[in-house]
This record gives sequence, structure tokens and C-alpha cells, in this order.
Amino acid sequence: MKEAIRIYILEKAKQLFIKQGYRQSTMAEIAEASGVSKPTLYRYFAGKEDLIRSVAEELKAFLGREVFSILERKAPFKEKFQAFIERTFALIMENRELYRLAALEYWSGGKIFHEKEAFIEEFSQAKKVRYDKVRAFVREGQKEGVLREELSDTLMTFMIMAVFTEFFHLVVLLTPASGFRPEEVGRQVYSALEEGLFRR
Repeated sequence: MKEAIRIYILEKAKQLFIKQGYRQSTMAEIAEASGVSKPTLYRYFAGKEDLIRSVAEELKAFLGREVFSILERKAPFKEKFQAFIERTFALIMENRELYRLAALEYWSGGKIFHEKEAFIEEFSQAKKVRYDKVRAFVREGQKEGVLREELSDTLMTFMIMAVFTEFFHLVVLLTPASGFRPEEVGRQVYSALEEGLFRR
């Protein structure tokens, strides 16, 4: 029951943040939107910083469950690689407003992202875990003779991660009016990586 209430409050907070901005939203407004009193709200979340951090952690966990689990499937390497790329961009596009919310708060110097040592440490550890998973996947592809063996596995890993980082910035800031379709973004990125990294 308590977890259901927490999830409900977080969902209402996300809707409010998207509608009017994180910094413009107040705990009183979040309590009202959630149908709870302010004391009840504070029993679940210490403040707005706690809420925005929870949003960021939820997005991180969601991406991990939905995307990085693909790398562990029992399937042909090319099939997994394509699913990994296309699903990542589809999820980013589908949840663009939430990613944009968290990203803009981060880039604008929000102290929850820059002054909280625990969060910074968590972020660094999560990034390392993602890097290690992608590198292991790249080595799998080289071992199977799918990826080019003469290329450094470290370099290929950084290339893949860099593509995600740069396109994340681009996709998050674009509006639906930009004309980018989730399936098309992922398909084109996969095609470009396949052309450069796969053996012929």
C-alpha cells in the first residue's frame, strides 16, 4: 500500500514537472495534485530534490531493464545489436519529456546532481556498469567473428557509448515537430554503426 502511494505521488509530480517545470512546481502543488496532505507527502519524499532524483533513478532503472537486458539474450549477435540500438532510441523518444526534464535540471546546474556526493558516486558507478556491459558485448561480437577484430574493443565501446550520449542530448531537446520518428532514428544509427564496425 505504501509503495503504491509513493508511486502515485511520483507520477503526479512528474506530470506537474512536465507541465510547468521542476523549479516552478511546489510541494504544496504536488500534494494537492496527489490528493494527500503536505505532512503525508513529506513522509514519502524529503523535498523536491528527492522527487527529481527519484525521477532520474526511475529512468535509469527503466532503461537498464528494457535495454541492457537485451545484451544478455540467447540470440544471434546482429539481432541483439540491432534490438539494443533501436530499442534504446525508441525508449528515449517515447519518454522524451521525462528525460528532458531530468537533463535540463542537470545541465542547468541543479544541486541535486552536482552537489550530492552520493548521487555523483551512483551516477559514476552506473556509467561504469553500462560501459562494462557494452564492452563485454563488443568482445562477444569479435569472438564470434561478427565485429572487426582489428579494431580495439575499447575504442568500439567508446564509439557506441558516445553515439548514445550525443544522440541522447539531441533527441531529448528536440520537439515532436522536429519530424524524428523513434524507429527511424534507431534504424539509421544501427545502419551507420553496422557499416563501420561489422566485418564484411
